[in-house]
Amino acid sequence: MDKPTRKSNIELLKIIAMFIICLSHVVNPIVYDFGISSYFSNNPLNWLFTFIKNLGWLGDYLFITCSCYFLVGKKNINWRKMVLYFVESYLVFVVFWIVFSIFKLGITKDLTISTFTAFILTDEWFVLVYIGFLALLPLLNLITEKMSKKVHLIVIISSLIVTLALQV
Repeated sequence: MDKPTRKSNIELLKIIAMFIICLSHVVNPIVYDFGISSYFSNNPLNWLFTFIKNLGWLGDYLFITCSCYFLVGKKNINWRKMVLYFVESYLVFVVFWIVFSIFKLGITKDLTISTFTAFILTDEWFVLVYIGFLALLPLLNLITEKMSKKVHLIVIISSLIVTLALQV
């Protein structure tokens, strides 16, 4: 079986998306700790921090879209890969919880609950979205194979407009 062809332009977009996501996560505490919460400020630095904080969702969608690009045309779901991805992601939460517990770095009841119920009761949505895409992959490929390029473009633009509208 041949290895899938990787496209460096899509890989570059994924790297940019990761950078945007990391930058947004770094700026988030700054925005909340210093009470920066609006573009309606006289301080340009507030605008910059608020803008960067809000770029996180763009990085998320860009990363998911690029990751799913490589799944287009696949007919079979690799259930083993899906389960491994879920288990690996869950173990990361548990390892962080253990490290935080050992070094007494602010383990709270809420953190303990969110660690052991990760992906169910918390906002760790990325893993669930990715697994959802993998599970729906055959159906999505069937639908997109039947679409003309014009309809496909209309669906993409409509989805983008709805997504942007929901972020406002």
